[in-house]
Amino acid sequence: MAYSYRSMFSLGRVTMAYQWSRKLAAEVELYVTNYTTKDYAGFGSDEAVSSTSLLFGLTFKPLAPASLQPHSIEIGAAAGPSWIRTSVSEWWGGEDSTVIDQRTKWTARVRVSYDYHFSPWFSIGVFGEYRWLQADVPSYVMTEVTLPARTITMGGSPAD
Repeated sequence: MAYSYRSMFSLGRVTMAYQWSRKLAAEVELYVTNYTTKDYAGFGSDEAVSSTSLLFGLTFKPLAPASLQPHSIEIGAAAGPSWIRTSVSEWWGGEDSTVIDQRTKWTARVRVSYDYHFSPWFSIGVFGEYRWLQADVPSYVMTEVTLPARTITMGGSPAD
């Protein structure tokens, strides 16, 4: 039996944006995630996949807030590299983990948001986002047992 989960505590996402004009902005995002799979069948193991993504993107506001127009719609897209690390550890073998893969892949994100501005300094809104990030975990051997070579005599009388 195995189950997977994301960690309860994460550094999450940090975004910085620069507003070029009333309708266009550039952004940089740092996104850190962890994903763990625990296997209770067999010997028991932990498989941890962590990623750090650095995305660069643009945000466009086709409908920006104005003095008589409190609604705002924003559409954004970003892409960039993601550094992915996969490690495994055996529960009964201690806390040490073995890195089985490190690679860099591309990740992308699109977001749409809506805000209602009550005043220039207070608004409330909702957003929807889709993030594409895929980690390929290679096959690996957890435990290898080698028995020494030996000779067994299979003949002779039954009393031997």
